[in-house]
Amino acid sequence: MAQNTKIWLNNYEWDGTSNFSLGTDIFYNSITITGDPGGSTGRILSLPRTGSTDPTENMGWGSTVIIQDPSGFLTSSNPLRVQKDARDSGITINGASSGATTVFTKSGVLEISYTGHDYFIIVDPAVTPAGGPQG
Repeated sequence: MAQNTKIWLNNYEWDGTSNFSLGTDIFYNSITITGDPGGSTGRILSLPRTGSTDPTENMGWGSTVIIQDPSGFLTSSNPLRVQKDARDSGITINGASSGATTVFTKSGVLEISYTGHDYFIIVDPAVTPAGGPQG
C-alpha cells in the first residue's frame, strides 16, 4: 500500500457510505467519489482546518482539492453536503457561514479552493457564470 503524505498528490476513493473529513495530517489533493454520498440528507464532506494556532495543522491559502464524480452521483437533486471543520469558526463556504453547503456538478468535477481570510469557494470549473465573459 502506498504511503500518503502532505508532499505528494494523494487521491482518496470515497465510497459515500460514511462522512469524510479532509484532515490536515494527510492532505488529499483529489477525491474520487465511487459511491453515492446520499444527497442533502446524506453524508457530509468536512473541509480541512484553517484556524489552528499551529500552522502545520491548517490548509494553506491558495490550496485546492479536486472532487471527481465520474459516475454522476452529484446532481441538483442529489447534491453533496460540505461543511467547515468543527473546530473552526467564522468560515464561509460559497457565501454561507452556517450549516452545511450543498453543491453539485454538471461536468463531474468540483474544485474546492481556500482563498484565505476564512473563505472557501467550491466551483464546477466547466460552468461559467451567467452572462459569460464581459468586455
